[in-house]
Amino acid sequence: MREITRREFLKIGLTGTSIILSGPLLNSCGILTRDPLEDPMNNDYFVRNWGLDQNLFNAVLQTAMSRGATYADIFFQHKIETNVILKDQKVDKAYVDLILGAGIRAQKGDATGFGFTEDITKESLLGAAKTAALLADGKSNSINIQKFINQKKSYHTKIKTFLTEVDISEKIKLLKMLDDQLRLTDKTIEKVVCILKDEINRTLIVNSLGEIQNDLLPRSGIGCNVVCNRKDTREMMFNSIGGRIGAEYFTKTRINVLAQRTLSYIDQMYQAKDVKAGELPLVIASGGGGIFLHEAIGHGMEADFNRKGVSLFSGKLGKKITNSDVTIIDSPLPENKDGTINVDDEGTIPRETVLVKDGVLQGYMQDRMSARHFKVAPTGNGRRESYENIAIPRMRNTYMLPGKETKESIIKSIKKGVYAERFTNGQVNISNGDYTFYIKCGQMIEDGKLSYPIKDVNIIGNGFDSLSKISMVGNDLEFENGGFGYCGKAGQSVPVGYGVPHIKISSVTVGGKKS
Repeated sequence: MREITRREFLKIGLTGTSIILSGPLLNSCGILTRDPLEDPMNNDYFVRNWGLDQNLFNAVLQTAMSRGATYADIFFQHKIETNVILKDQKVDKAYVDLILGAGIRAQKGDATGFGFTEDITKESLLGAAKTAALLADGKSNSINIQKFINQKKSYHTKIKTFLTEVDISEKIKLLKMLDDQLRLTDKTIEKVVCILKDEINRTLIVNSLGEIQNDLLPRSGIGCNVVCNRKDTREMMFNSIGGRIGAEYFTKTRINVLAQRTLSYIDQMYQAKDVKAGELPLVIASGGGGIFLHEAIGHGMEADFNRKGVSLFSGKLGKKITNSDVTIIDSPLPENKDGTINVDDEGTIPRETVLVKDGVLQGYMQDRMSARHFKVAPTGNGRRESYENIAIPRMRNTYMLPGKETKESIIKSIKKGVYAERFTNGQVNISNGDYTFYIKCGQMIEDGKLSYPIKDVNIIGNGFDSLSKISMVGNDLEFENGGFGYCGKAGQSVPVGYGVPHIKISSVTVGGKKS
């Protein structure tokens, strides 16, 4: 077996304005990558590059189960992420981050033992397996799998050209195009930082059930952080587009729309007025408003919180918890979204998970351990940040299905209320569902019409209570633009997607100026 350690990889860190690289930046890493990109379902990437074989898999799994564990798996990962940053119209940084290693997990009941290594060698893998085995102290569960069976899956990411394979000079052109469009449109811009990032994440998962599963997931995004200065008053906005997409997505039209949308938010913030504190109806805008659904409600439906009895949704399966017009889905399927996956990080073929249907709580997002507890099939929600972490239940693309109302009819139904377009700094307490969010951009609703812009408005509520107070659901489901969205949980961050149609919550606490 060919031994490759992290030290053999070159991390490229470039600072300045005179970056000239010939050929794709990825080729500088000195590792085979191009062939598997031709066939994203290729099963032998790790075998070809690191000499992994059946005997090694058996030896590592046997070691992990040598003290009585009833289940074990190996998670191999090779991830390449490139970043190019344009600051003040100059290339500030261009670098590659590389991740290579394996995590070995052993489970017995609700206990998990875990070890990881950055060296994919037999000695290191067996050492990590011995660490994982320490969770138990009993008789070895002997296994000898004759053939690991690859599980069939669908591929939900369709890409013509991987951005990782594009020459860095072309990436810089995209950044300059965005920067130019911003500055051309608004002469009050004081500072612009444009970021282009892309990644290729390859995984191989082998378990003691005799299953083997590989995956390849790309992700790309372009974003801008813009600061304007008008009469010595500064406003800032970050905005981005992206997802599990290819280079062909980043057209001039999309770049221009990103610039215009970012500046329109800033214009709105300059016109914003104070809001008086009180209890008011809340309308959440379609698209980016989905972060509210994700944070305030989605986390409480992850199975580990319910297995431990700490979620406000614990014990409520089969019960009506909201308006009959509300159906909430967590899915790996929407093509090219940030949370789209082909297989989860436990090797489970993911499926669409109906969390709420017609107002009734239907199920939770399950990893393997929680699924065993609830005596159901895993839903493919076992996810991890990297090989250094254990898999836990996480959201993928969480969204609410459209209803029958229009945006106009929802707004028209409100005498006085708040229209929230972009949220920031959201916090939620899983145990009781209490949340706090700041509306970065929004508008007041008066007499059934949008009246004046508002910003930095604090809203306080409870996820279960707000869910029960959803009174109208729009017909205009949209997803957030994507490219840079991550969800944090238990010290791990993973890409997620979210979306909502326009929805009306009859009452939340709005913090603002005292009346």
